[in-house]
Amino acid sequence: KQVGKLLSEAEIAHFIVMDPQHLGNYRFSHALVRETLYVSLESHHRARLHRQIGETLEREALNNASPPISELAFHFFQAATESEVEKAIAYSIQAAEYATGTLGYEEAVEHYARVVQLLTLRPNEWQRCETLLAIGEARRRAGAMDAARESFHHASDLARQLPAPELLARAA
Repeated sequence: KQVGKLLSEAEIAHFIVMDPQHLGNYRFSHALVRETLYVSLESHHRARLHRQIGETLEREALNNASPPISELAFHFFQAATESEVEKAIAYSIQAAEYATGTLGYEEAVEHYARVVQLLTLRPNEWQRCETLLAIGEARRRAGAMDAARESFHHASDLARQLPAPELLARAA
């Protein structure tokens, strides 16, 4: 009852509007409204909301032949903490692989870049090197050759430090 009242008040104030494409769903009336509300939340509240959204999407995905992997990756990335980073990494990798499979190389780079960020919470230099290689490959396929070379260069530096000759060979 309380949620319905709040939604009604937000709609009257023109903060939200009914989504014409999804009956019963709402969206913000303007991106500035969404952004203003978002930045006003404390970081731990934002993370908790993203986690709750991710968990809701996961439950709904059980009945869906094509789960919203990109959205799951985004929400769990935003919710990631040192103790809860694995799910964010897994979904980000899945989203990157899906994007690569559908020729969305720029999107794949974004997802892989999130993995690199997440690996600062749970360091794994082998996985970081693998991810840098994947970023390089996605950039190469997107035609961003200079950026691809930069990614491969970072991967080769890391492969030398590990030492990981097979990863170094791939970077070359």
